[in-house]
Amino acid sequence: MRDVDFLLAALTGDPLPTDRPMVYRYRSGALRTRMIVALRDLVERRGLELSRERPPLGPEFDEAPLWFSHLPQPVPLFDWPARTSRRKSPDTTKAPLSADALHASLARLSNSLDVPGIHFVEHGSKVDQHPGWDTVRRAALVIEEPKITSESLQPVLRYLAATTDLALGADLLGQRGFLTSFTDLIEERVGLPAVIQAFEERVLLCVDPTTHLYDDVRYQRDVSGRQVQRVLVPYLRDLVALRREDDLVDLLSGFDERRATWGWSAYRLVVELYKAAGRLLESTSDRLAVRANAYSRVAAYRITEGAVLWGALLLVWEDTFVRSVREDDVGYRRGPDLVVPGLAGLGRDFLAREDQAEACDPLDGRWSALGRSLGRCGTDDRDDSLANARGSLVRVLHAALARDDEERPDWFRHLQEGVLAACARLDAKVVRDEECEANSEGTEAKLPPLIWNITPAPRHRSFATVIGRNHAAAALSRHARERTDGVDLLLYGPAGVGKQELARCYARMVLCTQPSADGAACCKCESCRAIECGNGGRIEVDGTRPDIARLTDQIVERVQTGTLLAQRLVFVIRNADRYPPEAFDKLLKVMEDGRKASFVLLAREREGVRLAGQSRCFDYRVRPLARSEARRFVREALVARGLQPDEAIVTLLVDAGESIPRRLLEHCETLTEMGPAGLDEMREQLGSGWPGALAADWPEIVAGSSDALPDVRQWPGPERAEHVRRIRAVLHWVSLPGLSAKWRNGAGVDPALRHLHEGVRRSLMAKMVWQADREGTAAETVWARLVETWLADWLSPDWCNSLIADVPINN
Repeated sequence: MRDVDFLLAALTGDPLPTDRPMVYRYRSGALRTRMIVALRDLVERRGLELSRERPPLGPEFDEAPLWFSHLPQPVPLFDWPARTSRRKSPDTTKAPLSADALHASLARLSNSLDVPGIHFVEHGSKVDQHPGWDTVRRAALVIEEPKITSESLQPVLRYLAATTDLALGADLLGQRGFLTSFTDLIEERVGLPAVIQAFEERVLLCVDPTTHLYDDVRYQRDVSGRQVQRVLVPYLRDLVALRREDDLVDLLSGFDERRATWGWSAYRLVVELYKAAGRLLESTSDRLAVRANAYSRVAAYRITEGAVLWGALLLVWEDTFVRSVREDDVGYRRGPDLVVPGLAGLGRDFLAREDQAEACDPLDGRWSALGRSLGRCGTDDRDDSLANARGSLVRVLHAALARDDEERPDWFRHLQEGVLAACARLDAKVVRDEECEANSEGTEAKLPPLIWNITPAPRHRSFATVIGRNHAAAALSRHARERTDGVDLLLYGPAGVGKQELARCYARMVLCTQPSADGAACCKCESCRAIECGNGGRIEVDGTRPDIARLTDQIVERVQTGTLLAQRLVFVIRNADRYPPEAFDKLLKVMEDGRKASFVLLAREREGVRLAGQSRCFDYRVRPLARSEARRFVREALVARGLQPDEAIVTLLVDAGESIPRRLLEHCETLTEMGPAGLDEMREQLGSGWPGALAADWPEIVAGSSDALPDVRQWPGPERAEHVRRIRAVLHWVSLPGLSAKWRNGAGVDPALRHLHEGVRRSLMAKMVWQADREGTAAETVWARLVETWLADWLSPDWCNSLIADVPINN
């Protein structure tokens, strides 16, 4: 049974069995928290409580009474670790589960299959692969997080549509184009977190918040950049299957856009290259279509050989990519960017050698470079930044070579020997790492004293005084009132939307020792007084600190040993999506415990936070204020600063701040410093006074002076981009009444133009009509020329033509 089907059933019924265990095998863990919440609700409906336990199962397990009988026994939820330790530890509360304890626990569980219980185990982990689970799974209700396939995609989307708060009650799956917009994810073999992210993007970008209607045209336009990022594996698959130069060009274009447009680092780009090669090797036995429907014309063995050769040549070219990564890390590139040119060299090397795959050795002259890359596998070199990516690729390459039993050329067997030796070294390193971890248990390191930033006291005693952000505020208020130990939270949303203020209010309510009936902080107890001074039990950590690794070690050591600055702590982790992965993984140990500290992670993008961290948190999106909420927010901020809110000024501040609380406060502070000011003066101060200057240059822009555009291109990058943006905004504003629906669904009117008099717009339109009369042509032609000039770099000519078709100029 899929976990999404179980969760859907739990909304209206009780799918939890009463006569046998339930085993939840999760992959990414994206729905772990929701499963725990659903199970707790199901158990509480029966008048019982859910008790989270840790293996091993004691001797009393198979002698326990029936938990669902009339006796009020707690229902245990056993969260099994992913692996076992290699030696026993006297401290069973901290040590990983030993192999002997795992064997004994599964034996007890197999003898008590009529006793209900809940077991969480990671799919494919060492613990999950123990043969003792076979007996348990045959008798238990097994819930699994599904792989994303054509069969599982629709149930996953059905669950997301039924539980989303972005479009309540909308029949999303029944609308044309919505379901088919996810089919690319199946071919990319993504996991459940990627589907959840894609679902939320579709709803936020392409579903009307009022009518709940899905606009497929808007999806095709607004996420075209994201679609570019999704075609790497299909292009790579076409390249190895069809051996076409065009596919190499498409692949290079995809990587170049990531580097130049999306700002990917060299390391991220190279790791993505390794991952794409691994996904390709995993799918060589599947019948996946390629573009132009030419897949059927390529023999299966040719596809396998192409994928294996690509993976081997990627390892051959590794030195080139490593050099680029190192230069990118130090922040100064002494030579040209080598990532995309290196990929081009790799692609051409592949095309030149693939014809030799059957007749002779295509790796001739490359074996020494390949040996160097394979020789790095399993070493303890801490400076080896590609160790994990290379190790994963080598293991997938080994599986692909071992999967094929047909007769293969000698170079296949030669490659398999080298890869097998590399995998043996990787396995030996895993053993060494486990032994080092086991030997380090119980050792106490002397760390420097903790140094925390003094943070200001929160403005709110409870969420009742928070304006807007209702969904997140209500959820945090509920968690604060319940005061449940072990609750970790993830708040994500745009910069300045108020995540930090919500986290501070939550921490204040949780740490208060004398809260009111509604959970509000008393502001009188010792904890509240400490928070007012900027310290106390709330500790804020920035994930981008240069010493974050050392600080993380201090946090973990303090929480585990109990040497805390207060009886209980709430850690607020800012920039959690930029936290170094190695350091963040150390926090997972203390996040799992939750008895002494809880964590509130703040991030701009949820997918930027480590998946293991997401799975341990209740996550809530913090959205910008609605327009009415933003107006109320500005009024209260101005009154607090001793100013009388003028409605015209309030509207101007709301537009300039784009309903982001931090920006609104900054603009209110600017107005306070200025003193009494008129609208025009305030617009200039907020950077919204540029339409006047642009109107003076409008005749020259409309005339298409040959000197205007070259001069603009010589400006510095930020100034040029802002000037072009302003001209596009005016084009949008001037021609808005006559534009096609496709263009009207784009960005709204620029805030700087909203308050201008209608006569200004008519004057700008008249300039285009006058220029058309001067040239002896139609006004539509002048506007079309402006579109071609100022929008040509991001709109294709065909799309420009579709926009300007039948567009009248209104005088």
